[in-house]
Amino acid sequence: MKDLLSVEEAQELILQSVQPLPESVEMPLLEAAGRALAEDIVSPVPIPPFDNAAVDGYAVIAEDTAGASAQSPARLRVVGAVNAGEVAHFAVGRGEAAHVMTGAPVPAGADAMVMIEDTEQRGEEVWIKSPARIGQHIRRQGEAVARGETVLRKGQSLGAGEILVLAAIGRGTAPVVRPARVCLLTTGDELVEPGYPLPAGKIYNSNRYGLSVQIRETGAQLEHLHIPDDPVATRDALTQAQAYDMVLTAGGVSVGERDFVKQAVESLGELRFWRVAIKPGKPIAFGRVGQALFVGLPGNPVSAMVTFELFARPALRKMMGHHVLFRPRVQAILEHDIGTIGGRREYMRGRLRWSEGGWLVRSTGAQESGMVASMVGANALIVAPARSELRRGDTVDVLMIDLPLGSE
Repeated sequence: MKDLLSVEEAQELILQSVQPLPESVEMPLLEAAGRALAEDIVSPVPIPPFDNAAVDGYAVIAEDTAGASAQSPARLRVVGAVNAGEVAHFAVGRGEAAHVMTGAPVPAGADAMVMIEDTEQRGEEVWIKSPARIGQHIRRQGEAVARGETVLRKGQSLGAGEILVLAAIGRGTAPVVRPARVCLLTTGDELVEPGYPLPAGKIYNSNRYGLSVQIRETGAQLEHLHIPDDPVATRDALTQAQAYDMVLTAGGVSVGERDFVKQAVESLGELRFWRVAIKPGKPIAFGRVGQALFVGLPGNPVSAMVTFELFARPALRKMMGHHVLFRPRVQAILEHDIGTIGGRREYMRGRLRWSEGGWLVRSTGAQESGMVASMVGANALIVAPARSELRRGDTVDVLMIDLPLGSE
C-alpha cells in the first residue's frame, strides 16, 4: 500500500470501488429534487398538447390580412371567442376571426394569430392593422416536446428545470436512485454534545453537526453513533455499521495511542489507503467494512469538512446515480498574497465573487486546521499547489462549494 497518495490517486481509487445503487424508488416530484434519475423518461404527451395562441389577440386566416395597415385595415367578422382552458366548438372561415386568449386552443381553420395591439374591435368586426404570416404567434402541438420523445436521461440530476419538465408531461413522481444509507461515527472521550455544560478538558462535538449537514445535502440518509476511545467499542460500532452503504468516521484514523478505527477496519474488512498528500487532512482512510464502503476522515473539524468535500461527497454522488460527481472548478485571481505553500497541496477556504474582469477570490482568514471560523462564509476551496509561491494577482484554481457572491 503506497504510503502517501496524491489527491487524484485517492479519488480514483475511491470512485473505482463505487457502483451506483441498483435499487430505485418512486418519489413525489418535490421530494425527488436533487436526486438522480434511475431510468430514461419518455413523454407520453406532446407539449403543447394542441395548437395554442402565444399572444392575446385574434385567430385569422393569414391570406385575409394581406396588405393590411393602420390606414387600410383588413375588416373581419368576429365569430367567437376562446379563453384559456376552453375548447373552440367552431371554425374560422374566410373573412372571419376569433378572439383568442394566450394559451387557448386556436380554432380550426385559422392559421395565424394577430396581437391585440395590432387590432381594433368595431362592433361585430375586428380591424386588423398589420398583415399576418402563416404560423405567426401560434405554438404548434408538440413543438416543445414530441409524444414519445426522451426528455430526461438516466443519471441526470433533478433540478428545478428537470422537475418542471416532469410536471409538464404529467408525471407526479420520478424514478430515482434510492438514497444511500450513511452511518456517521464520531470518536473521542473528549467530546460533549452541544447544548450541555462543557466540563474541563472537553470540547463540543462539532464534527457531528458539520458533517451531518454535508451528508444530508447529498440526499443521503444519515444515522449517527458516537464511539468512546475504546478498541472493543470501536470494533462493535463498525460491526453494526456494516449494514449501511457507507461508513464515515471522524477521527481515530491517525497514529495516536487512542486511535482505534484503523485497526478495527483492518480486522473487519480492508483498508486500501490511509494517508493523502493534502493539507488539511493528511490522515484520511479508505476501504471496506464488510460490504459497506469505509471513509475515515480526520478528527479535526475543518479537515473533516474539507476532505468530505474532496473524497466522500463524490463517492456518495456516484453511489446515488449522479453523472456529475465533482464541484465546478473555475480559475480566479487572488485578491491578496498567500505566500509559500509547503510540500502538500493545500485547499484553502475562500470567498469567490464575480467582478467585471472575471472571478476574484480571497481566503477567509487564518487557514490553520484548528480555525473553525475559516469555514464561515466559505463558498470555495482555493487549490494551492505544493511548493508554490502565491501572490496577489496570481491565477489559481478554485472549487465552488456554494453559490458565489456577486460583485461588491
